[in-house]
Amino acid sequence: MSDRPPTDPLEERLREAGARFEYPPTPAIARDVRRRLAAERPRGTLPLSLRRLQAAVAIACALLLLLAVPEVRAGIRALLRIGSVQVVLPTSTPLVPAPTAPPVPTPTMRPAQPTSTPAPPTRTPVPTATPIPSVLDLAGETTLDAARRRVPFKLPTYPPGISPPDRVFVQDFGGPVAALVWLVPGNPSQVRFSLHALTSESFAQKMAGQNTVVKPVTVHGQPALWVRGPHLLEFYQHRTGFGEGREVLGNVLIWTQDGLTYRLEGDDALTMEQAVKIAESLR
Repeated sequence: MSDRPPTDPLEERLREAGARFEYPPTPAIARDVRRRLAAERPRGTLPLSLRRLQAAVAIACALLLLLAVPEVRAGIRALLRIGSVQVVLPTSTPLVPAPTAPPVPTPTMRPAQPTSTPAPPTRTPVPTATPIPSVLDLAGETTLDAARRRVPFKLPTYPPGISPPDRVFVQDFGGPVAALVWLVPGNPSQVRFSLHALTSESFAQKMAGQNTVVKPVTVHGQPALWVRGPHLLEFYQHRTGFGEGREVLGNVLIWTQDGLTYRLEGDDALTMEQAVKIAESLR
């Protein structure tokens, strides 16, 4: 005998009727809801992506307006960095207007009380001479082969017929830094141009002066910096901070290649176009 309770006759008839009942098709509720929401959106309301774009443009405009204010712009210190070399631009200080001549006293006017002359504006000083006057005075002179064992640098093949460097140095600033020097033929004390190769562990900083020009360029299609004018070059020492440095009076190109940061330095005769050709000739 089965333990299942007997089926109620009414329930059985309802099951049979439900099986024969024709249900209407399910309406597209989600589609209708989306259409109704779109129709009810207030006019002038933009999609979320456009609203975000408008907000970004508004922020950019606000920043440009802030930069137009001398007091705000004077407090900004721009930093540019290519690989292991950072360029620090000077702050822009608004000029203090020259004092006007005091009015000539008349019998009906009391002489004005003497006032102090406004102090001249504070300027970022032009780099001064450092203990290392020339790249030829660097420590760590070595051979080309020994230097390449520590720093896997490449050598320029431009200008045509260029010879290997005349002097080679390797220094340690948290990581090895190679300095290659080409001399003016027949003058062993005059540098034609020099090439630094910095590993990723090393770090150098350039303190630009008021007359220093920094221009973005490209080497092999990659970002680079062209620095023209007097500035101070400092290498970072982990124990003492920024220490060894020297004044640079010529022109410099900074770029990265194969994991190294290169710094090509020449005198005023070295043009940006020539420097880029030298950089792109490294083999």
